[in-house]
Amino acid sequence: MSISIVTPAYNAEKHLQETIESVQSQTLRDWEILLVDDGSRDRTAEIASRYAAEDSRIRVIRQPNGGVSSARNHGREIADARRPYIIFLDSDDVWKPNALSLLHSAMERSPQAVAAHGMADYIDENSRPINLPDMEAWFASRRYVDGNRIRTRKPDATTSFNDLAVRNYVCAPSSILIRKALLSEVGSFDPSFSGCADWDMWLRLAAHGDFVCEQEIVLSYRRHPNSMSGDQQAMRREDRRVRQKFIASQDLNAEQRHAVLIAFRDQEWTLARDKARTIHESLLHGRFKDAAGQSKYLCGHLGRYLMPGH
Repeated sequence: MSISIVTPAYNAEKHLQETIESVQSQTLRDWEILLVDDGSRDRTAEIASRYAAEDSRIRVIRQPNGGVSSARNHGREIADARRPYIIFLDSDDVWKPNALSLLHSAMERSPQAVAAHGMADYIDENSRPINLPDMEAWFASRRYVDGNRIRTRKPDATTSFNDLAVRNYVCAPSSILIRKALLSEVGSFDPSFSGCADWDMWLRLAAHGDFVCEQEIVLSYRRHPNSMSGDQQAMRREDRRVRQKFIASQDLNAEQRHAVLIAFRDQEWTLARDKARTIHESLLHGRFKDAAGQSKYLCGHLGRYLMPGH
């Protein structure tokens, strides 16, 4: 008995078949998949049930619409307890054929690790590749908190709490295999986070140990034009909420809270520098009203996030 796969699905009829078939194509065959239909109003349940009728490893669970975190939590609760690993596969993502084999082998080689994650490439609504040439460099240049400084991590190093305090280096939930037993300690996905519930979970897991980081692509992650990941302002607000939660958390030790605080201030200084450059450009081009408004925002930003005591 090996891996439980939890797939939350809401109105997922367009891509669910491709996702399920990417699971069935895995070179590692010992898995179960729990397809949690989160109150869909389209053909999601029909498609899922058709595959379940043909493959005993597939189970369909239906619930009233409660959001992705609720569906993930429901699936985790009813997963086969005999299976030591769990992964949360989104209903529109597509695995490479060796994804589970690669992540499972990484965990078996590293019994002290709490999870293993890989890299992703990107596809669009019609499953066409999206070329993002900077993504490999982005993963390779992971940074971490070292005392009061931010340093660059070696590409073959594990991903630690101090890395994840800087940024969410797990590209998608579909790319991370987790030791199931640890989830009972860290709790459920937090439904109050609509865009960063996964990062919140990874930080809680990483407080207990490191993640193996596999420098191979395991996933084709689907990018939607209207997804929250494209709404920078919304994601920034969620990002701050997560950071502030962990700065105040009593579940972390003092060193871990310090790491979150240093990473938070580094990010906010970076945002402040970017805003200062925007103000400079506005002044150079005579946009004085824009510069004044941006300066007011910057002063408020400095007071809220970067002054001593914050």
